[in-house]
Amino acid sequence: MKIIFMGTPSFAVPVLEEINKHFEIVLVVTQPDSRIRKKIVYSEVKNKAIELGLPIFQPENINKEKHYILNTECDLIVTAAYGQFLGKDILNHPKLAAINCHGSLLPKYRGGAPIQRAIMNGEKEIGVSIIYMTAKMDAGNILAKKAIPLPLEWGEREAFAALSNLGAKLTVDVIKKLAKEKLPGEKQKEEEVTFAPIISNEDELISFEKEAYKVYNKIRAINDSKGAYFNFKDEIYKVFEAKLYLDKKGNPGEIIDITKDEIIIACKEGAIGLLLIRRQGKNTTPVRDFLNGKGKEIFKIGEIIGG
Repeated sequence: MKIIFMGTPSFAVPVLEEINKHFEIVLVVTQPDSRIRKKIVYSEVKNKAIELGLPIFQPENINKEKHYILNTECDLIVTAAYGQFLGKDILNHPKLAAINCHGSLLPKYRGGAPIQRAIMNGEKEIGVSIIYMTAKMDAGNILAKKAIPLPLEWGEREAFAALSNLGAKLTVDVIKKLAKEKLPGEKQKEEEVTFAPIISNEDELISFEKEAYKVYNKIRAINDSKGAYFNFKDEIYKVFEAKLYLDKKGNPGEIIDITKDEIIIACKEGAIGLLLIRRQGKNTTPVRDFLNGKGKEIFKIGEIIGG
């Protein structure tokens, strides 16, 4: 079984590793290198492919540079959070099929941020789906699907790690079945479709006018990447760890308590305790350390935080 694998972020790495244990990967396709200041940064998948000694292809536009793919013989194309849409010529290239490992329980959360959106929406369970790829985004027949509980204490990192490992095993199971026979898969119910667009700057903004559990879910949904934020005294504060209080009360945005470890802010219902923050232009720091420095002069009980 010859496989072209396509993926980019850390979510795709366990999938790549697991496939490589069982099958021949003839090519790894990943997004082009990025540049942070003067440093060239490889994708997580590229780093792993180099470690495994696999050939790598990094097209700026895969459909305009498709001939490299079409000249590479394969039985399957397998994608996991690759980051570009595949045209029909590429989808039809493998002898068997093109399949995708998607981080949601389809047909819910089609799109580029399914895990973050599920956490943000307070889902009680999350999962992965292995689907046939079609020209329509995340709309192919479902070959396998598995759910796991989403604990309240899990954030973005824990959910991504659990689902990428689950997806890796499920993908290999599906490939083994496809090697034996063509599978029809289960058609997705269009009436149950929801979407998970990429997280925008607006999505990251915290409003303490909302219930505390909604603020908490927003914080934990993006606490390993962008970070949710609020504005206070003409500065932006990002929040990477927080505590949920359902029984505390105050006016929305009001700083109702400051302990040695937390800044506690009232919401529409309940409150949020800030534990790990990043002040604009500064490093991420525990609130305890922040309060031992400039923080105690900036945040005062009774003040109102907008946003």
